[in-house]
Amino acid sequence: MVKKKIVLFITLILLIALQAGCSGASSYQKGLYDNNEAIADKADSYNYVSRVGSSINEESSIKFGTFNGMETLYEIKSEGSSKVIIDYTSEVEKGKFKCVLINPEDEVEVLFEGDSNGSIKLDMENGKSRIKVVGNDAGGEFSMTIKGEGDVSISKLD
Repeated sequence: MVKKKIVLFITLILLIALQAGCSGASSYQKGLYDNNEAIADKADSYNYVSRVGSSINEESSIKFGTFNGMETLYEIKSEGSSKVIIDYTSEVEKGKFKCVLINPEDEVEVLFEGDSNGSIKLDMENGKSRIKVVGNDAGGEFSMTIKGEGDVSISKLD
């Protein structure tokens, strides 16, 4: 009887430890939203509790239950005079969500934030830029289409 209680107690402790280890977003991911220096980093760090949708070629459509951190969706290579047009819709049910452009000098520009829809036409600088989504306990959905004009290539990142 004592042996069963010990095994049950150890099993319970292991289950609690396992659950704590898989709890989701780190404090680093939750602290990224207002940190442009970290957002400009080439590495991504993100956690989705649920994520449905895809980014195929120049179209992204994603619905998420809870999103923390930052995820790079596209890399844009521009040589010379070029433009990028982004059509977007964003519906945020909870938390904070934004989409940003990181230019070749690693400066961060917010393209859209929270509930929003519209079209943006950007003059691209020479070099590589990136488009990231950033969330802090965000839940909702967004879709975007990105097109280039001139000497520009747009790559979806996996």
